[in-house]
Parts: sequence; C-alpha cells; structure tokens
Amino acid sequence: MTVFPVPPAFLAPFAALVGVALGSFGNVLIYRVPRMEGVGGRSRCPHCSRVLTAWELIPLLSFVLLRGRCRGCRASIALLYPLVELLSGAVFPLGLWLSGWQVLPGLVLGTALWFFLLAAAMDLQTGLVSDAFSIPLLFFAGFYAFQHPGLSLLPALIGGAFFGVQWVAGGGGGGGSADVLVGAAMGFLAGTVPLLLTALFAAYIIGACVAAVLLLSGRRTMGEQLEFIPFLFAGTVIALVWGERIVQAYVGG
Repeated sequence: MTVFPVPPAFLAPFAALVGVALGSFGNVLIYRVPRMEGVGGRSRCPHCSRVLTAWELIPLLSFVLLRGRCRGCRASIALLYPLVELLSGAVFPLGLWLSGWQVLPGLVLGTALWFFLLAAAMDLQTGLVSDAFSIPLLFFAGFYAFQHPGLSLLPALIGGAFFGVQWVAGGGGGGGSADVLVGAAMGFLAGTVPLLLTALFAAYIIGACVAAVLLLSGRRTMGEQLEFIPFLFAGTVIALVWGERIVQAYVGG
C-alpha cells in the first residue's frame, strides 16, 4: 500500500523530534493515569511537589542539564523518564522505516508501538497496565494490520488466546487481562504466526535472562513476579526488525 511517500532524509528527523515530544507527554500519562489524575495542570516533582518550570520540562535536554536531579530537593529523577522520551523518539522513525517510508502506515505502526512502550513503562513502574494504553494499542495495531492485503486474524487470535489461557488458569490473576489485549495486538503487528511466535520466543528468552541476573544479584527472589510487558515490547520489536531473517534461518537450518 503506497500512501504519501516522503523522503526519509526529511521524515526521519521530524518523526524523531515529534516522538521525543510525545514521550514527554507519555511520561505524564504513565505517572498520572494509575493515580486517576487528570492530564491537565502543571507538572510537579514527585518528591517535593514543586511546580516545574518550562526549561525543566524540555525532553531529554532537561535531564542532562539537571544532571538527573530535581533542582529544588535534589532527589534523583528516575531514568525511566528520559528512557521513555528516547524510545518514543525511536519508535516513530522505526514504524516509518518498517513501512517503507509510507506516511500513513508508518505513523499508525509508530503510534501502536508508542502505546506499547507506554504500557511497558507503566508495567515496569507500577506492575499494572491501564486500559488507557492497552486498548489504543490494540486499536492501532489492528488498524495497521487492516491496511495490508491478505489480512489474517489468526495471529491476533493466537496471541490473545495464549495469554487468555494463562489468565484463566491463574484464576484471573496469572498475567492479567491486559496481557490478553497486548497478545492480540502483538498478533496484529506481527501479521503472521511465525513472526508472532518469534516475538513471544524472544520475549521469554530476554525475560529469562533478566530474571536470572536479578536472582543471582539478590534483587529478586524465587516466586516474585517479574513485570513482563517490557519483554513483550522488546520481543515484538525484534520480530518486526529481524523476524523474517530469524524465521528463514530456522527453516533453512
């Protein structure tokens, strides 16, 4: 599908800048949504509640200038904030690149990955994922999938069912209902069952490696739940970027 092709030399930097700005807004959502706070109003330091000035809210740059600390109380600013801004600046150019620099499909894919990123960051910060992130993720992932000929709903059904079974088997607490929506969204984004399986396999491998490091370092104990949406996000990106080569190498091998 060819829609509004634009030269990458212009589009990529613009998309990155917009993404970084959206990442700053995303940090507001990640902080306020779980607390049932409105998105309006001035931003405050979560430690001393001081209202932040405009120059303290410049994406990425403010973190560097402030050396990662609040100007008022000198409390450390969580690394998650600049990380979300940085990755937000990456997912939109990535979506455009994966879509052959076609604007509409690329922005839809980038938006889906952005909501996926916010869901991952919220899970990492709170251990929960709000429908405010998982539902838009599923919507934009489905919209992206429907732009492609030969659409198959099977990957989305498998992705949702994979986590749905775990959720039901865990009595409604194993994994979480948000995982079902995320799994279905992964299926839409992958587009094929082999790529979905690649995304899941990569997520579980990365998760197992991180869990092993945390256990050996004493930062986690056996039986302690590990936030998993970040690994699903990473696995999906791996499948989108390298999945075809991984599948071909496996089949050829």
